[in-house]
Amino acid sequence: MEIASAFQITPSDDEERPGAFAVFPYDRDLVRRFREAFTRARWRADEQMWFVPGTTAVRRLDTWMAQELETLDRHADAKGRDAFTFEPLESPYLTIADDLKVRTPYSRTVVEVLREIPWAHWDPQERIWRVPFRSYEELKSRWPEIEEAARRNEPAERKRRREEQRRGLPRKAFTSRRSAAADATRCRAMTFRP
Repeated sequence: MEIASAFQITPSDDEERPGAFAVFPYDRDLVRRFREAFTRARWRADEQMWFVPGTTAVRRLDTWMAQELETLDRHADAKGRDAFTFEPLESPYLTIADDLKVRTPYSRTVVEVLREIPWAHWDPQERIWRVPFRSYEELKSRWPEIEEAARRNEPAERKRRREEQRRGLPRKAFTSRRSAAADATRCRAMTFRP
């Protein structure tokens, strides 16, 4: 995916509330810079776009996006693809297309780690995480943590742990109750000796 084509501006059709809609790839730092530049901007979840109010919103957004695109490394995706070619990650949780697709069982750990990776974002239609090749090095450095959490949350593994707990907990609880009762009986027997 060419990152520059992902930046889009659409003027608002609403005459009562002039403004513009902005779409750009999710990156925590980019969103922070956007919110600093456009303090009145609001996220519209139903349209999946940012709304910037004002009659000059299109011009201001064009200027901001041009500045942001200048700072981006235009060859970062190609560099990431080359890095993947030379040192590929092989995992059942990773597929390769125009970007890297990460599909794992739900895990809070996986979500937290992927949120920290620049440009990674959740695709609700496909129900996967998409990571552009420009973030490959960061993904590769965090991959052992992601893969370990994904394996731990596989349905078969969770079922095995649940069964282990079921078998282990009642026996331990019974044993501790029985030993506590035995201790109490011994204490009573020791106190009431003639």
